[in-house]
Amino acid sequence: WLIKLLSRRAHTNVFLGCSQGAALAVLPQAELSVSIAALKAADPNESALYTSFGNSCFRAFRNKLVMGLLPTAQRFAVWRPDNYISPLCPRCRLADETSDHVFSCPSNDFSPAQFAARLKEEVSAALPARHAIEGTTLSDITLASGISLSGFRGVLTSGMADAIRSVPLMMPFSTAALAVLRALSNIAYHDLWKPRCTVTIEIELRRGLTARQKRLTPEQRPQVA
Repeated sequence: WLIKLLSRRAHTNVFLGCSQGAALAVLPQAELSVSIAALKAADPNESALYTSFGNSCFRAFRNKLVMGLLPTAQRFAVWRPDNYISPLCPRCRLADETSDHVFSCPSNDFSPAQFAARLKEEVSAALPARHAIEGTTLSDITLASGISLSGFRGVLTSGMADAIRSVPLMMPFSTAALAVLRALSNIAYHDLWKPRCTVTIEIELRRGLTARQKRLTPEQRPQVA
Protein backbone atom coordinates (compact mmCIF):
# COMPACT_ATOMS: atom_id res chain seq x y z
CA TRP A 1 0.00 0.00 0.00
CA LEU A 2 2.89 2.38 0.72
CA ILE A 3 4.31 1.89 -2.78
CA LYS A 4 0.88 2.58 -4.29
CA LEU A 5 0.49 5.70 -2.15
CA LEU A 6 3.91 7.05 -3.14
CA SER A 7 3.18 6.25 -6.79
CA ARG A 8 -0.11 8.19 -6.70
CA ARG A 9 1.59 11.15 -5.04
CA ALA A 10 4.39 11.13 -7.62
CA HIS A 11 1.84 11.00 -10.45
CA THR A 12 -0.13 13.88 -8.92
CA ASN A 13 3.01 15.99 -8.49
CA VAL A 14 3.98 15.43 -12.14
CA PHE A 15 0.49 16.43 -13.29
CA LEU A 16 0.43 19.56 -11.13
CA GLY A 17 3.81 20.53 -12.52
CA CYS A 18 2.72 20.45 -16.18
CA SER A 19 0.78 23.11 -18.06
CA GLN A 20 -2.48 21.12 -17.96
CA GLY A 21 -2.33 21.00 -14.16
CA ALA A 22 -1.84 24.75 -13.77
CA ALA A 23 -5.45 25.42 -12.72
CA LEU A 24 -5.05 22.99 -9.82
CA ALA A 25 -1.45 23.77 -8.89
CA VAL A 26 -2.26 27.32 -7.74
CA LEU A 27 -5.04 26.26 -5.35
CA PRO A 28 -4.62 26.25 -1.57
CA GLN A 29 -4.53 22.77 -0.05
CA ALA A 30 -8.18 22.64 1.06
CA GLU A 31 -9.47 23.80 -2.33
CA LEU A 32 -7.06 21.45 -4.12
CA SER A 33 -8.28 18.45 -2.12
CA VAL A 34 -11.92 19.18 -2.90
CA SER A 35 -11.19 19.81 -6.60
CA ILE A 36 -9.34 16.51 -6.97
CA ALA A 37 -12.08 14.68 -5.06
CA ALA A 38 -14.66 16.12 -7.48
CA LEU A 39 -12.67 14.87 -10.47
CA LYS A 40 -12.46 11.39 -8.98
CA ALA A 41 -16.10 11.22 -7.83
CA ALA A 42 -18.28 8.79 -9.72
CA ASP A 43 -22.02 8.91 -10.21
CA PRO A 44 -23.41 7.60 -6.87
CA ASN A 45 -26.36 6.01 -8.70
CA GLU A 46 -24.18 3.80 -10.90
CA SER A 47 -22.65 0.43 -10.23
CA ALA A 48 -19.10 0.40 -8.92
CA LEU A 49 -18.34 -2.35 -11.46
CA TYR A 50 -18.86 -0.36 -14.65
CA THR A 51 -19.19 3.15 -16.06
CA SER A 52 -21.94 4.02 -18.52
CA PHE A 53 -21.22 5.88 -21.76
CA GLY A 54 -22.99 8.97 -20.44
CA ASN A 55 -20.94 9.05 -17.24
CA SER A 56 -17.73 8.47 -19.21
CA CYS A 57 -18.52 11.54 -21.34
CA PHE A 58 -19.22 13.56 -18.20
CA ARG A 59 -15.91 12.53 -16.65
CA ALA A 60 -14.08 13.42 -19.86
CA PHE A 61 -15.77 16.85 -19.84
CA ARG A 62 -14.72 17.54 -16.24
CA ASN A 63 -11.10 16.62 -16.90
CA LYS A 64 -10.89 18.61 -20.14
CA LEU A 65 -12.48 21.64 -18.47
CA VAL A 66 -9.93 21.61 -15.64
CA MET A 67 -7.03 21.10 -18.06
CA GLY A 68 -8.22 23.76 -20.49
CA LEU A 69 -8.71 21.21 -23.25
CA LEU A 70 -12.39 21.53 -24.14
CA PRO A 71 -12.81 21.14 -27.93
CA THR A 72 -13.87 24.70 -28.65
CA ALA A 73 -13.70 26.54 -31.98
CA GLN A 74 -10.65 28.47 -30.78
CA ARG A 75 -8.74 25.25 -30.18
CA PHE A 76 -10.05 23.58 -33.35
CA ALA A 77 -8.85 26.53 -35.44
CA VAL A 78 -5.34 25.61 -34.26
CA TRP A 79 -5.72 21.82 -34.33
CA ARG A 80 -7.68 21.48 -37.55
CA PRO A 81 -7.38 24.54 -39.81
CA ASP A 82 -8.62 22.34 -42.67
CA ASN A 83 -12.02 22.16 -40.91
CA TYR A 84 -12.13 25.34 -38.82
CA ILE A 85 -10.96 28.50 -40.52
CA SER A 86 -12.24 30.76 -37.74
CA PRO A 87 -12.04 30.62 -33.92
CA LEU A 88 -15.38 32.48 -33.69
CA CYS A 89 -18.19 30.86 -31.74
CA PRO A 90 -20.30 28.97 -34.32
CA ARG A 91 -23.48 29.90 -32.47
CA CYS A 92 -23.29 33.67 -31.85
CA ARG A 93 -20.39 34.61 -34.17
CA LEU A 94 -19.63 37.51 -31.80
CA ALA A 95 -16.47 36.30 -30.03
CA ASP A 96 -13.89 33.54 -30.10
CA GLU A 97 -15.29 30.35 -28.62
CA THR A 98 -13.14 29.73 -25.55
CA SER A 99 -14.00 27.65 -22.47
CA ASP A 100 -15.13 30.85 -20.73
CA HIS A 101 -17.27 31.91 -23.70
CA VAL A 102 -19.12 28.57 -23.73
CA PHE A 103 -20.72 29.44 -20.36
CA SER A 104 -21.37 33.13 -21.15
CA CYS A 105 -22.42 32.91 -24.81
CA PRO A 106 -25.53 35.05 -25.48
CA SER A 107 -26.94 32.08 -27.42
CA ASN A 108 -27.27 30.05 -24.22
CA ASP A 109 -30.91 29.48 -23.33
CA PHE A 110 -30.30 29.51 -19.58
CA SER A 111 -31.54 32.33 -17.37
CA PRO A 112 -30.25 33.31 -13.89
CA ALA A 113 -33.50 32.00 -12.42
CA GLN A 114 -32.94 28.64 -14.10
CA PHE A 115 -29.38 28.55 -12.79
CA ALA A 116 -30.57 29.24 -9.24
CA ALA A 117 -33.22 26.51 -9.40
CA ARG A 118 -30.79 23.99 -10.90
CA LEU A 119 -28.10 24.78 -8.31
CA LYS A 120 -30.52 24.09 -5.45
CA GLU A 121 -31.57 20.85 -7.12
CA GLU A 122 -28.03 19.64 -7.80
CA VAL A 123 -26.58 20.64 -4.42
CA SER A 124 -29.31 18.75 -2.56
CA ALA A 125 -28.78 15.71 -4.79
CA ALA A 126 -24.99 15.79 -4.24
CA LEU A 127 -25.18 15.96 -0.44
CA PRO A 128 -25.30 12.82 1.73
CA ALA A 129 -28.88 12.04 2.80
CA ARG A 130 -28.21 13.10 6.41
CA HIS A 131 -27.24 16.60 5.25
CA ALA A 132 -29.75 17.04 2.41
CA ILE A 133 -31.99 19.27 4.53
CA GLU A 134 -29.18 21.86 4.62
CA GLY A 135 -28.92 21.94 0.82
CA THR A 136 -31.30 24.89 0.40
CA THR A 137 -29.42 26.99 2.96
CA LEU A 138 -26.10 26.18 1.29
CA SER A 139 -27.47 27.04 -2.15
CA ASP A 140 -29.13 30.29 -1.05
CA ILE A 141 -26.03 31.71 0.62
CA THR A 142 -23.65 30.69 -2.16
CA LEU A 143 -26.02 32.24 -4.73
CA ALA A 144 -26.18 35.45 -2.65
CA SER A 145 -22.37 35.57 -2.75
CA GLY A 146 -22.54 35.89 -6.54
CA ILE A 147 -21.45 32.38 -7.43
CA SER A 148 -22.06 31.55 -11.11
CA LEU A 149 -20.63 29.68 -14.09
CA SER A 150 -18.87 32.79 -15.38
CA GLY A 151 -15.20 31.84 -15.57
CA PHE A 152 -15.91 28.37 -14.18
CA ARG A 153 -12.97 26.02 -14.76
CA GLY A 154 -14.14 22.97 -12.81
CA VAL A 155 -12.13 23.75 -9.66
CA LEU A 156 -12.97 25.19 -6.25
CA THR A 157 -11.66 28.74 -6.20
CA SER A 158 -10.81 30.66 -3.02
CA GLY A 159 -13.81 32.92 -3.59
CA MET A 160 -16.14 29.94 -3.78
CA ALA A 161 -14.52 28.42 -0.69
CA ASP A 162 -14.95 31.65 1.31
CA ALA A 163 -18.63 31.79 0.38
CA ILE A 164 -19.17 28.19 1.48
CA ARG A 165 -17.26 28.73 4.74
CA SER A 166 -19.60 31.63 5.55
CA VAL A 167 -22.58 29.26 5.64
CA PRO A 168 -23.53 28.09 9.19
CA LEU A 169 -23.81 24.36 8.60
CA MET A 170 -23.49 21.18 10.64
CA MET A 171 -21.56 19.38 7.89
CA PRO A 172 -17.79 19.61 7.30
CA PHE A 173 -16.49 22.21 4.85
CA SER A 174 -15.21 19.51 2.49
CA THR A 175 -18.67 17.91 2.26
CA ALA A 176 -20.39 21.20 1.46
CA ALA A 177 -17.69 22.34 -0.98
CA LEU A 178 -17.70 19.03 -2.85
CA ALA A 179 -21.49 19.20 -3.22
CA VAL A 180 -21.34 22.74 -4.64
CA LEU A 181 -18.50 21.88 -7.03
CA ARG A 182 -20.24 18.73 -8.26
CA ALA A 183 -23.47 20.72 -8.70
CA LEU A 184 -21.71 23.38 -10.79
CA SER A 185 -20.03 20.71 -12.92
CA ASN A 186 -23.34 18.96 -13.54
CA ILE A 187 -25.03 22.20 -14.57
CA ALA A 188 -22.11 23.22 -16.79
CA TYR A 189 -22.21 19.87 -18.58
CA HIS A 190 -25.92 19.04 -18.83
CA ASP A 191 -27.43 22.51 -19.15
CA LEU A 192 -24.78 24.32 -21.22
CA TRP A 193 -22.12 22.06 -22.76
CA LYS A 194 -24.40 19.34 -24.14
CA PRO A 195 -26.88 21.78 -25.73
CA ARG A 196 -23.88 23.68 -27.17
CA CYS A 197 -22.56 20.46 -28.70
CA THR A 198 -25.95 19.60 -30.22
CA VAL A 199 -26.23 23.00 -31.91
CA THR A 200 -22.57 22.99 -33.00
CA ILE A 201 -22.88 19.56 -34.61
CA GLU A 202 -25.98 20.71 -36.52
CA ILE A 203 -24.05 23.74 -37.81
CA GLU A 204 -21.11 21.53 -38.80
CA LEU A 205 -23.36 19.14 -40.70
CA ARG A 206 -24.89 22.04 -42.63
CA ARG A 207 -21.35 22.98 -43.63
CA GLY A 208 -20.75 19.39 -44.74
CA LEU A 209 -18.42 18.61 -41.84
CA THR A 210 -19.07 15.06 -40.62
CA ALA A 211 -17.81 13.15 -37.59
CA ARG A 212 -15.69 11.00 -39.93
CA GLN A 213 -13.95 14.06 -41.37
CA LYS A 214 -13.14 15.34 -37.90
CA ARG A 215 -11.45 12.04 -37.08
CA LEU A 216 -9.15 11.90 -40.10
CA THR A 217 -5.55 11.11 -39.24
CA PRO A 218 -2.88 13.74 -40.02
CA GLU A 219 -1.89 11.78 -43.16
CA GLN A 220 -5.49 11.80 -44.42
CA ARG A 221 -6.21 15.48 -43.83
CA PRO A 222 -6.16 18.05 -46.63
CA GLN A 223 -3.06 20.20 -46.60
CA VAL A 224 -3.63 23.84 -45.68
CA ALA A 225 -1.21 26.41 -47.02
